[in-house]
This record gives sequence, C-alpha cells and structure tokens, in this order.
Amino acid sequence: MSTDFTGVYLPPKVDFKKQVPEKIRSVGVSIVNYRTAPLCIDAINSLFQVENEAPRLNIVVVDSDSNDGSAEQLYEETKKLAHDQPVTLIALKENVGFAASNNIAIKKLLEIDPTIDALWLLNPDTVVHTGALRALIEAMGDSDKIGIVGSRLEHRNGDPQRSAFRFPGILSEFERGAALAFFSRLLKHWQVAPEICNTAFETDWVAGASMLVRRDVFEKIGQFDEGYFLYYEETDLCLTAARAGFQSVYQPKSRVIHLVGSSSGVTSQNRDERRLPKYWFDSRQRYFTKNYGHIYSLLVDISWVTSLTISHLRSWALLRKPKGPKMVIRSVITHRMQPLFRKWRITKW
Repeated sequence: MSTDFTGVYLPPKVDFKKQVPEKIRSVGVSIVNYRTAPLCIDAINSLFQVENEAPRLNIVVVDSDSNDGSAEQLYEETKKLAHDQPVTLIALKENVGFAASNNIAIKKLLEIDPTIDALWLLNPDTVVHTGALRALIEAMGDSDKIGIVGSRLEHRNGDPQRSAFRFPGILSEFERGAALAFFSRLLKHWQVAPEICNTAFETDWVAGASMLVRRDVFEKIGQFDEGYFLYYEETDLCLTAARAGFQSVYQPKSRVIHLVGSSSGVTSQNRDERRLPKYWFDSRQRYFTKNYGHIYSLLVDISWVTSLTISHLRSWALLRKPKGPKMVIRSVITHRMQPLFRKWRITKW
C-alpha cells in the first residue's frame, strides 16, 4: 500500500486499460490551486493510482498566484515523481479566479495532446479512489449526448456529500433560506440538493470538485464564463450545456474524497462563523441575471431574503442563534443595492 506526501493512504494500482470505452481515448486533468499546495500534491499523487484507467492521461496544474510559496512547493514535489507523464505546472502572476484558471489549463492540455476527448476538472482538495476515472469514462461512453459526468464526493470517513443538484430558482432559494421542515417537505421537488442516491442518474448539474466534461461540450458552447471569479461557474456550464442538448449525469461509482472549502472556506464546516465573501454574491447574481434576466434575479433575492427573515424570526423567538453565515440578509440587500451605492459614492462592502 502506498502513501502520498501528507499521509493519506491510497489503494494499489489496478490496470483497467482493456475495460475503457474506445470513445474516450485521452483524458486531460485540470487542477487549479490556491494556497493549498500540500493538498494539491495529495490530489496529484492520487491520480497516479488511476493513470491506467485511461489510455492517455495528461495533468496540468495552474497555481492562481497563491503568493505563499505554493508554486515553488508544487514544482519541487512534482519533480520527484517518477512518472512517464510529467505534471505541467503553470504559475500565474495574478489570481484570475477559478473559471479563468481552468480555461488556461484546458487550453494548455489541448496543446499538449490535441486528441484529448474529455477534460477532468478536479479540485486540489481531493483524493481520488481507484476506479473513479474508469467509472466516469464508462458513464460518458454510454451516449454522445452525455456531456458531463460528476463523481460521488465524500468525507475522509467515507460519508457522502451531496454532489448532484437541481438548477436553483425562486422556489429553491425560498426553501434554502427558510430551512424549515414544513417548507422543505412542501418544496421537496425544488430543493437544489436532493437526497443522496447510490445509483447513477441524470441530473441538472454536478459538483465542480470532480467532473468529467466531454470535449465536444467545450467546442459547442465555449469554455467557462470568466465573469465568474469563484462559485456558480459549474452550474452555469451545466445549464449552458443542457440548453445545447447535452446531459449531465451523477455517477456514484466514481468516489472522490473532498476536503470541503479548503481554499475559500465558504462551504467549510465553520461557514456559520464567517461572512460570505463579495465574490460569492457577485457569482450568484451573475448566474441568475445572465440566464434568466434582471427581473427574475431580483425576484430570487426577494424570495431568499423573505425566507431568511422567517427563519431568523423563528430562531429569535425560540432564543436560538440563527443558522447560516453571518449577516447574510444584510449582505444580500447590500449587494443588490451596490449600483446605487456606487452612484451615491458609497463604496463600503
């Protein structure tokens, strides 16, 4: 049994070459790192356990100006890896965000191997189980209409994370903000994150921490919208792909450990003690405005603020601390009013 640089135990290699569908001949892996070099090294090393699950596997890591020595550490550690396919490291001088960094990696991967059939987008805070890539490839190989396949993300102890989702909307935002059993039952079919399923199924969108995207998808709809700095970019990609006729599929046989929110902290376990960053609200508003229009985007915010207010009033009546990130109602309203604030020269976030 082998170990990686930070002590995460990995299963032995298994040769799956003869079992891979011929439609997917070559896979490119894109990893975007931001101040998580030790975890990123774990992710890279775990990929060497699945290298035989694709006929050809190329890896590009983009360090988005971590400015903490991550690029240097990644360079030194990847040089030590005895491997036929070296890791290509790109160190940016500016933090351009997750979407733009992935686009840079995808462009480089296609330069390295113009025959790539699919791109595997992988977070740096992941560890890949043996069989994960094979399961994604097999699911994608079933039909040319399947454009995106997502993995089952799980915690270190094996407990699953919700990794398959519905597209968000007015009713789903109300259900999320209220966080009350009554509304959850009433709006069950509009919940963004439905109950975890142990069988593969078609879904609206999958978590970007581990998603395999058919090259045809990027060629037909373009790459990630670089207007998203971080968050909602994979939701936008899946929605655009769906409108172009591609399906997204969740494949639980593809198991990937995900150390949630290691870079941003937005989805980490201590998120209730923090305030959501401005770029999260920027991405959220861009998603709704771009795909559904300004009026719909405003109605989504009204729905969310209304349900958050109901939830907070209930908590205060029960002498409990409201759930969720700090000052979220104020943040939603403030972000929505930012254009007026700029007009009045009020710029404080």
